[in-house]
Amino acid sequence: MNYEIKDIIEFYGNIQYVIIPNSDNKVWIMPCKNMNMAMNLYQPSSIKGKLLKLLLPYSYKLKLVRKFVGIKLVNISIEDVFINKIESILGFRDLEYSFFLGTPSIHQKATIQIYKNNKILGYCKVSNNKEIINLFNKEKDILNYLHDKGVNSIPNCLFSGKLTNTVNVFVQSTVKSCKSKVIHEIHKKHIDFLKELEEKTKVYCTYEESDFKQSIERLKLNINIFKDNLEQEVILNAIKIVENVMGNNTEFSVYHNDFTPWNMFFEKDNLFVFDFEYAKKTYPSLIDIFHFFTQTAIFVRKEDASVIYMNFKKQFINGELKDLFSNPSKYYMCYLIDIISLYVSRDKGQFSEDVEHNMKIWIELLNNLNEDLNNR
Repeated sequence: MNYEIKDIIEFYGNIQYVIIPNSDNKVWIMPCKNMNMAMNLYQPSSIKGKLLKLLLPYSYKLKLVRKFVGIKLVNISIEDVFINKIESILGFRDLEYSFFLGTPSIHQKATIQIYKNNKILGYCKVSNNKEIINLFNKEKDILNYLHDKGVNSIPNCLFSGKLTNTVNVFVQSTVKSCKSKVIHEIHKKHIDFLKELEEKTKVYCTYEESDFKQSIERLKLNINIFKDNLEQEVILNAIKIVENVMGNNTEFSVYHNDFTPWNMFFEKDNLFVFDFEYAKKTYPSLIDIFHFFTQTAIFVRKEDASVIYMNFKKQFINGELKDLFSNPSKYYMCYLIDIISLYVSRDKGQFSEDVEHNMKIWIELLNNLNEDLNNR
C-alpha cells in the first residue's frame, strides 16, 4: 500500500474492489461495481493489458481468472475526510472512485478517478511528499497561466491544498468519457496543440535567461553521476552543440515536459492534454514532440536506440515532419539533453531499472546524433 493512500482507504468495509498489479510494479485498485467506468483509469498499451481492460468487468468473479491474472478481491472503505473534501470541491454526492497507485519512482504518487454513474467528473492526485506537493503547486500555477494565455483543451485546477496535516491533494477537471481514445502514433492534432502552445506562450528572452539553460547547467553540475568516461564525453559534446544552437535563440515557449499518449486523450476528435506538473515556461518550441516519439518507441514498441534513430531520420529528417524544425538533429539533441538532466536531477543518480535502461538509449541516441553531425 502506497504511503500517500493510507490516510484515504482502509481494507475493511462493504465496498468490494479488485487489486490489479502488473509486471512493472504498478497497481490499480478498482471497485467491482460499475467496473467498466472504473477501468477508464487503466490505460494499457499492450495487447494483454487491452484484453484485461475489456474482459475483467465480466470475469473478475471467476477464481480461475483471478488466479491467472494475479488479481485479488478485497473489501475497502474510503475515509470520510477524503469523501467530504471531494464532494465539496465537485458539488456532487455519492461519488465513485478508482485508484492508480502510481509509477514506481522517487516522485511516485496516487491518482484517483472520480465519477458518478457514467460520467467522469475529475481526477485527484495525492501525496505527502514535499517535493510532489511543490509540483502540485507548480501545476496549478502553470494551468492558470495557460488558461490566461487562451490555451485550450487542458484541465482546470479545481483545488490544490491540504487534505490532512500531512496529505495534500490536487484535483483537476476533465472531459474524458468512456468513448475517449488514446493514440500512440503522432497525429496532426498533436502537432496542432504544440503549435498553439508555441503561438500563445512564446516570449522573447536570451538563452541565458531561459529555463532550458538552467536544465543544462544542472546536468553539467551532476555529470559525475555518470561513471563511464565515454558517456560523460558524449553528453558534454552534445551540450556544446546545443549551447551553440541556443546561443542566438531569443524566442522560447511553454514545454509540457511529459507529452506522452498516457498524458492525453482524444474526445470527439479533440485532443485533451493533462499532467503539466513538470512544465516549464521558456524552452525551445515544439520539442515536446520528441518526447512523444521517443517514449512511445521505448515503452510501446520496445525499440532499441538503433531502430529509434532510424525512425527519427525517417520521420523528422526525410519524412512528413521534416519541416517542423530548422535543424531536427540539433533540436532532438536539445530534448535528449533535457530528459537526461531531468532524471539526473530528480533521481540524484538512484535510477530505477527502467530509467537506467532509458538512460542508455538516450545517450546512445546522442552519440548517433554527434557522429552524424560531425560527418556532415
